[in-house]
Amino acid sequence: MSFNPNMPQWPFDMPPQLEQIESMTEAQRDAMDAVEKDERITSAAHEMAKAYQETEAADYDNCVLIVSQVLRTTGGAIGGHLGSDMVGKSQEAARKACRDIFLDD
Repeated sequence: MSFNPNMPQWPFDMPPQLEQIESMTEAQRDAMDAVEKDERITSAAHEMAKAYQETEAADYDNCVLIVSQVLRTTGGAIGGHLGSDMVGKSQEAARKACRDIFLDD
């Protein structure tokens, strides 16, 4: 995990899906249709849930808390339509991703 004073420290590395979204221009992010936005948010949530599962004392409730917070923080930082969608769908995406990882064993 690299240190960036403007970003909170998470218990896992930022997934490539979020890094890719952050590197896009606002025009590129706003050009995405609803399906692509949902796929990117869902994919990022699943990657974070998998990464969180590998940390010590990982559990479903904390997974939901952390994954949803990362999505909200990132969405708020990037802004625009995609950022708003990330904030709005953060809890739902986190619950589904963490449920798939922790409760569907």
